[in-house]
Amino acid sequence: RRSAGAREPLLYVVDSGRHRVVAYSADGRPRFAFGRRGSGAGCLHDPRGVAVHGGTVWVADMCNHRVALFTAEGAPAGAFGRHGSGPGRMQYPAGVAVSRSLLLVSEYVGGRLHVLSLRGDALQLLTPPPAA
Repeated sequence: RRSAGAREPLLYVVDSGRHRVVAYSADGRPRFAFGRRGSGAGCLHDPRGVAVHGGTVWVADMCNHRVALFTAEGAPAGAFGRHGSGPGRMQYPAGVAVSRSLLLVSEYVGGRLHVLSLRGDALQLLTPPPAA
């Protein structure tokens, strides 16, 4: 996927054990990495999923219970979400995807799916039915 402003197509891969994201060139060479363990700006704690759209990289920051945003070059660009059970409050987000103008965030615990605007505004919270 070609990121906005990038000179070459890049593939972003989560490196959960090192609390970072690695950007690879199309031929498989690591180009750069970003993130470090922590909870502040630019930090991640057990990241799990990554999505790229329009020059923004969204990372499911599992143990910080949020989605962290970075530029395509790896600079911190914000974060949203916090631990909890209501709309926009997350319990171990693990997957993230962009569909049209929506950000979809799935949870490792509870199986819920958050439907958010690309700015992080909670639009809908889908909850699975109780187990039989």
